[in-house]
Amino acid sequence: MPDVRVLAACGLMVAAALGPAVVNAQTAPVAPSAPSAPTPAQQGTDKPLTIAMIAAIGDRLQYVRQRQQVGSNLEPYSRATLKVPDQTLNWAALRGLDRAIGEQNPQAKRVLLNFQPSEADYQRILNARNDKRGAVTTDVLLPYLRAMPQRQEWDQIMTITPAYRFSEVNGMGSKFAGVGVYVQPLARQSAEFSDGGGLAVDAIGPDGDDTTFAPRPGGTWERTRSSIYVAPYFYFELTTYDAKTLAVIKREQRLDYRKLYDRNVATLDVGKMFTPEQLSEQVDRLVENSVVRAVLGEGRVERGDIKQVPKPN
Repeated sequence: MPDVRVLAACGLMVAAALGPAVVNAQTAPVAPSAPSAPTPAQQGTDKPLTIAMIAAIGDRLQYVRQRQQVGSNLEPYSRATLKVPDQTLNWAALRGLDRAIGEQNPQAKRVLLNFQPSEADYQRILNARNDKRGAVTTDVLLPYLRAMPQRQEWDQIMTITPAYRFSEVNGMGSKFAGVGVYVQPLARQSAEFSDGGGLAVDAIGPDGDDTTFAPRPGGTWERTRSSIYVAPYFYFELTTYDAKTLAVIKREQRLDYRKLYDRNVATLDVGKMFTPEQLSEQVDRLVENSVVRAVLGEGRVERGDIKQVPKPN
């Protein structure tokens, strides 16, 4: 089991950073910052875009750890789900949205919304299977947005919801949903045929072929190489709606992760290589920066679709 102090530390950090800027989705929203110079897309218009933002990632973090496979029918991972302090993950994602729109479209007015579902809706999301949680979250979220009269004054609504990936990608395990930490303690093996025709199997070892990072004094990170690591990850769906019609303008799913390994730390278990505070900071930064990259069109895009929405009459 992971150290739950990771979650407590993360909660304090995020709340201090963004808490005062967030309002409840059922109350009057506020614009957190003033506009500046117009972007090319908005030159010639008198009214800047108003973009509302809401994150509904939830309050659960997955902890997935690779284990030695002992049978073909057994999954090679152990899994745990931990509760994160209230709104921690949502606030980190909102920080990313606010920051990214500020860079992409500094003239736009940004409205930050804090989604707090009813107890019945919360339980509905919580009881959904991992592969269905994103869809259920969207089903719960849309009626809240539809009932908000303020959206008639907005141009777009951007939402962040959890996504699910069944298959393994780049050594990151499988069946990932939303936010989590993946631990890979087993070195991968390489197989080569010898000159005599025999099959030689060797472990790649800690100095493997994956790009990893290690913390260094002064808040810097050193690039390392390893086939064993601890990796915070974030798999999410970013959707942009027309605020007045709630028609989808753009939707895409993205997977981001950061593999961590420090060769200077002496431990037999890579899962204990980093402190809870270090991991909490990495989860927090990953969520925020992943959203920034998604908005600005950087990083890994898993799947997306774009369609034009006619202007409302």
